[in-house]
Amino acid sequence: MSSPATVPSSSTHAFWHPRRWGLWAYVLLIALGLFTFGFSSLLVPTAIAPGAFWVWLVPNTVLAVVFVLVIRALDAFEKEPGALLVAAFVWGAFAATGLAISANDALLTLIGKVTGPQFVTAWGPALVGPTTEEWLKGLGVIAVLLISAKHVQRPLDGLIYGAMCGLGFQVVENLTYAFNGALENPNSDVEGALGVTLIRFMIGVGSHTLYSGIVGLGLGYAITQTDRSWPPPPPGGGRAVPGRLGCALPVERRGDRPAGHAWRAADAPPQARRGHRVLRAGLPVRRPPGLPVVRRDGPGRAAGRHHRGGGHRTPHAAVTP
Repeated sequence: MSSPATVPSSSTHAFWHPRRWGLWAYVLLIALGLFTFGFSSLLVPTAIAPGAFWVWLVPNTVLAVVFVLVIRALDAFEKEPGALLVAAFVWGAFAATGLAISANDALLTLIGKVTGPQFVTAWGPALVGPTTEEWLKGLGVIAVLLISAKHVQRPLDGLIYGAMCGLGFQVVENLTYAFNGALENPNSDVEGALGVTLIRFMIGVGSHTLYSGIVGLGLGYAITQTDRSWPPPPPGGGRAVPGRLGCALPVERRGDRPAGHAWRAADAPPQARRGHRVLRAGLPVRRPPGLPVVRRDGPGRAAGRHHRGGGHRTPHAAVTP
């Protein structure tokens, strides 16, 4: 299979696509995360324990710079646009973190009511964290895809954006832990924040970056791979037309089809046509190498509708290799 075409990363419009609903959904969720998280978890603790903020700032700035350099070095094929990398980082820092705090509190309350306070104290964080946080960070890759799908061409691209989401989450979560350590230490805010920061750097310095990078790699593979056919071809012969979501549209072979005729979603069974509409409405479908492009005129469209209703159709499509 030939490699996808390289999209220049210097595009000035990589992020700003005001006609795409994905951009405004991204902005809305960032604002929601800041509203639920920024005031109570950032502004108020900074005013109460300013020393904890400076304890957090220096090591986490170094952490962010080092990991950004590593992530950029991993981007071996073509450098992703800086605007999209910043968008992924901001998603992890504010949208994923803010929404995860609300979701974690709700799940911990539910688990406590079902199992009791002792169980939720011992096992609550281990059960709740992966359930909410990894999904929310993975949505950052989907957000980047909805904003600018042409820049997610390989599984590695998903890893890059997922790692940036995880890095943003990691940096801001370190700040919340530093504030908690400062407020819980009766002797010194700086001492409490420093102790928690050192512990987190020793046992989990790049945990969220790694976790989200793996999730992004899987999403990137599912989005871009076109060499798998799922669901399998229909019984009795047929083939599948691959799409951008790692799945394929099963297309039946019909006896009245002339040789060399292009296969279209209109020729597929009803369940495949429904899937095709979902793909086209949500994410763009990329034509695999070698698959012909069909140009349809007005009569061809009308004939297609007549054919789906059960009548005979004379092909009006112009096939371009």
